[in-house]
Amino acid sequence: MSPAEEVKSRLDIIDVVSEYFPLKPAGANWRARCPFHEERTPSFMVSKSKQIWHCFGCGEGGDIFSFVMKQEGLEFPDALRLLADKAGVRLKAEDPTIRSERQRLMALLEAAVVFWSEVLWREVSAKSAMSYLVEERKLKPETIRAWRLGYASDSWEALINHLVKLGYKEEEMIKSGVAIRKMETRGRGAYDRFRNRIIFPIANTSGQIIGISGRTLSSSETEAKYVNTPETLLYYKGQVLYGLDKAKTSVKQQNLAIIVEGNMDAIASHETGVANVVASSGTALTQDQVRLLKRFTDNLAFAFDADAAGSGLKPLLKPNQCWSIISAEPSRSTILRNCRTNRR
Repeated sequence: MSPAEEVKSRLDIIDVVSEYFPLKPAGANWRARCPFHEERTPSFMVSKSKQIWHCFGCGEGGDIFSFVMKQEGLEFPDALRLLADKAGVRLKAEDPTIRSERQRLMALLEAAVVFWSEVLWREVSAKSAMSYLVEERKLKPETIRAWRLGYASDSWEALINHLVKLGYKEEEMIKSGVAIRKMETRGRGAYDRFRNRIIFPIANTSGQIIGISGRTLSSSETEAKYVNTPETLLYYKGQVLYGLDKAKTSVKQQNLAIIVEGNMDAIASHETGVANVVASSGTALTQDQVRLLKRFTDNLAFAFDADAAGSGLKPLLKPNQCWSIISAEPSRSTILRNCRTNRR
């Protein structure tokens, strides 16, 4: 039995699909509104007996793997790994040592995000951070929680001390990117990378935390406004788009992705109901990021500086991709009309 067949034998497609949205019984099958296009009448059907899905509205369909690939925007190997994890199937191709280390680092980052979130909501030292988010940026409490924003206090070892208590080693903290190795070796060998910063957890398309972005609250001009975790076993900056885990469903349904520069811009857009927005986190868009978006849509709108965007974006686009540069808040139809005139 192949790994894919073993995964299928252990998982029920009904259970897997239900993790993403609710299904309702419809005779021998299960039914829902299709997540891949806009519709009023549910036409997305899942067969328990055949272990397949099909949408009679858009014509898409397949097995458990094709569903996860389309829902998560994954290639088959990544979908296989994701479902193998759920099924408890070990894939021989992956070094178990690397697999174990990846899981350990993800757990560490999850613990760090929980810690920073608790600091933001509970600690007096986070008052200025909460004031910035609520009063200056006008974010609602539910938005702050949904995006799992946090605060790293102005301490050299607050996070390290917390993670040590949870059983993590300093070397693991350094590998995850949340700590920096000291140049001199006397005393503790590392210190917190993020200090006096608003914390933005960076997730992969499945919602797992793989990196961190921190915005300073300091007014010092010598302090970098944003600091990200360096490239790690989990995180490659040029291959990730901030907020895509939350935007992917809307991007697919609207067949359009809007790319902004800043993390806060993406969050603010989602809060106003524009959920098909992702952020490049203030860096130049890469070919890998464009390729990632192509899993969900061929239509891209860039809310960047017009001169910078126009000169640097076109070479990244693939044939038949549509693009538009926006500077205000035009309607979806206007953006798509501009996209068609700018087809690569």
